Amino acid sequence: MKYQIRGTPSTVIGIALLAVSLGIFLANHATSPIHAAQNQPVAADILKIAATIKDGNNAAAKKQAAALAAKIEDLEHVMRVFKPRKKDGKGGVGVGNGGITPDGIELLLYDLEAGKFGAAAIAKEAAVLEEMAQRIAAVAEVTDVKLPEKFVLPQKKENWLEWSATVRMSAAELAKAAKAKNAQAVKTIAGKINAACNLCHTDFR
Repeated sequence: MKYQIRGTPSTVIGIALLAVSLGIFLANHATSPIHAAQNQPVAADILKIAATIKDGNNAAAKKQAAALAAKIEDLEHVMRVFKPRKKDGKGGVGVGNGGITPDGIELLLYDLEAGKFGAAAIAKEAAVLEEMAQRIAAVAEVTDVKLPEKFVLPQKKENWLEWSATVRMSAAELAKAAKAKNAQAVKTIAGKINAACNLCHTDFR
């Protein structure tokens, strides 16, 4: 069965152009790897990078981080790694029920800096804190290569890279301090990471 578009010539042309534009839009968004990946969770990728860092293979971790940065549109899903465990059990650090509290990296860093974890608690949760530090380092590896595109001023870029490097290096220090069960060092380094994150959020959040 054939259909005809009726109306004035200008109406017919307008409908035709709209159809072509819609077709191009759908084609681009259906095949774009960035669009396909932007709404998918990246936590698994961050955990892989963290595992590589734990193994001491920093060069491979950087390659993994670059690959992840290339397939995401922004850092929103990367930063969700810092959030507490969800009701479905996903996210957070530690074992979940009966484990470390809080189990979100962001909140945990604040409590560590505030001295809410004594020497005994640090010793008990040393493995969890080391794992947390490796995840922080993994996120920093991604932020080293994935800059917010809307901030293009040279000074902003320098600040971003400086703070990202501070977090990455401090995370490595935190992992060592946690493994050594050095409560005072854990407290001090958590403060360094918080300070860098807060400075960054002042400019970029």
